[in-house]
Amino acid sequence: MTHLNDTVPVETIGFFARAKNTICEIVDLCSVQWRIQPLLPKNVVAMQFFARISEIGRKVRVAHNPSHALEFIYDMLTVSQS
Repeated sequence: MTHLNDTVPVETIGFFARAKNTICEIVDLCSVQWRIQPLLPKNVVAMQFFARISEIGRKVRVAHNPSHALEFIYDMLTVSQS
């Protein structure tokens, strides 16, 4: 296991494991986007919102996937409706 920027561990995995992880992440993203879309305020364009989240995920190295960030946003949106 190596470290990214001496803080975030990065596991070295093979091609098929990376492909599986990528496919699972795409499925998770689609699922959470489908659940978030009706909860967004009317003035927020969903596709622009999701594109912005993806852009941030590509530029900022963190230890979680974009789907995890969207799950957190989903949780915040559902709590605020209670």
